[in-house]
Amino acid sequence: MNTHIDKLSLNEKNFNDLNRIKTYTNIKYNNVICRWALIVSLLNKNEPPPIDHSKFQKDIPSIEWKTFAGKYDTIYFSLLKERLNDNKIDFTKDNFENELSKHVTRGLMAIAANKNILNYNKNNKDISGNQIRNSYILFKSYFRKAN
Repeated sequence: MNTHIDKLSLNEKNFNDLNRIKTYTNIKYNNVICRWALIVSLLNKNEPPPIDHSKFQKDIPSIEWKTFAGKYDTIYFSLLKERLNDNKIDFTKDNFENELSKHVTRGLMAIAANKNILNYNKNNKDISGNQIRNSYILFKSYFRKAN
């Protein structure tokens, strides 16, 4: 079977969450944050809520799969495929793209709402450093238990 993913569709809420996360982490690229969001969501074993695709607007850009996944496309595709398999969902292009959108949406909401991440900028004035460090900080902050 040669199923593939063309794009990650984003809605206005996703776009707002991305902008909020970018403000606090200084991570410049949406695809990097969306990768983290996918992983954060996949760590949650519950099924993400369905997405109302009628709320997707044409002026919100989607992210092409090659841009989203980069050189790790096989890894991200395999993670999604395993989740589809676990949930007994058919391996179709539409199902892969829908599952990707659902997980990224849930992950973005979780990251954007995490107080550890939102407080990071207040406690660290050197947030403008490089993107790899800030990706690490985002993930570290997400998994740190709230005091």
